[in-house]
Amino acid sequence: MLTRAVGAIKTFLGLTDTPSTYAGQGGKTVAVKADESGLEFVAGGGGGSSTFVGLTDTPGDFTGNAGKVAKVNSGETALFFDNHGDLDGGSFSEVYTFTNNFDGGAFV
Repeated sequence: MLTRAVGAIKTFLGLTDTPSTYAGQGGKTVAVKADESGLEFVAGGGGGSSTFVGLTDTPGDFTGNAGKVAKVNSGETALFFDNHGDLDGGSFSEVYTFTNNFDGGAFV
């Protein structure tokens, strides 16, 4: 049976294992501290990358990969850039050609 204690804490900041203020924390998220002793505000959603090439399982840059596609490696553990099999080194526009045959709400 749960009972409500007199003077029970009613706010997040009032808890003993949370930050004591919101000041300067705008835009941050809440995460468990590394020592698992409570919660803290962190920037960037926990320290992840904000770019594709900044991820740990993607190519480190785009240099020399213009026109290529990202593929999953054979070990299914990361991505790499490669020519698209149907393109034979060409570009998408060389393979996929669309015409303007639009008739009454449907392509023909």
